[in-house]
Amino acid sequence: MSLLQVSSSTLSQGMIGRRAGFNDLPVWVRLVSAICVMLFVTWSLMIYLTYAQQRDAAIAQSRSFAESVNQMTVATITAMMITGVSKERAVFLDQIRNSNDVSDIKVLRFGSVITQYGAGQASESAPSPEEKAVMEKNQASFRVAEDGGCLHAIIPMLNSHNFLGKNCMSCHEGKEGEVVGAVSMKVSLQKTQAALRDFAWWISLVALGLSLPLLGAIFFFIRRFVTRPLGGEPAAATEAANRIAAGDLTVDVQVKRGDDSSLLYAMQHMQHNLSDIITQINQAADTITVGAKEVASGNADLS
Repeated sequence: MSLLQVSSSTLSQGMIGRRAGFNDLPVWVRLVSAICVMLFVTWSLMIYLTYAQQRDAAIAQSRSFAESVNQMTVATITAMMITGVSKERAVFLDQIRNSNDVSDIKVLRFGSVITQYGAGQASESAPSPEEKAVMEKNQASFRVAEDGGCLHAIIPMLNSHNFLGKNCMSCHEGKEGEVVGAVSMKVSLQKTQAALRDFAWWISLVALGLSLPLLGAIFFFIRRFVTRPLGGEPAAATEAANRIAAGDLTVDVQVKRGDDSSLLYAMQHMQHNLSDIITQINQAADTITVGAKEVASGNADLS
């Protein structure tokens, strides 16, 4: 026999042994275990879906917040340019960086603005490849960091005759609608992540608190309406019924003390009655046999 055949045989025997071991457990243990597994899967799926929905809603809220910050930033910088104090925008950006929810922000120049005003401050003159791609494609980007700690938002700025009531093209050259820069910021998600973790723990505790009374009720129901009417395990009742049906009246039907109404008790009572009937039939047959012999002997003597 090859090693593969031996391994397959051993694995099959192990699986059969595990199945047999589980089937040998009391019926209430098997039923409660199966229900526990179903509850665990159901609660886990529900908690995950709820968590995912809350996470997506939090990210959407952070994205909306980033868009509001972007609008406020562009409006403030536009006002600074109109009033001639645009060189002081670094103070304004530092105040935003020191806020509770925005961990970093910078204003990038692009296209005709660089041609007209130059690359700008050193800290804002070197866009990353991702930021450059956003400005080239004129498509905003919202990306959650791998650790989930922040939302990186890159929103392009467009040249417009009317941006919140102001004419950007009075200061910027170029065509209307072309990208003149972008606002890049990182919105902190730490509070959101902490709230989501607290929510996951809370809903898990609620699920556990609801499951324990439910399992207790199921255990009571099984013991009261399944195990007690049977008087024992279904396998024992089935084996006893099959042996009695096959004519084996020597089977030992075990009945618990005080049990006078279960299925096993009825089978034990039936077994005893059948045994008594067969005993009576055997006795009657023996009597008839003896009588027949005596009659035959008497006839022989007369002849």
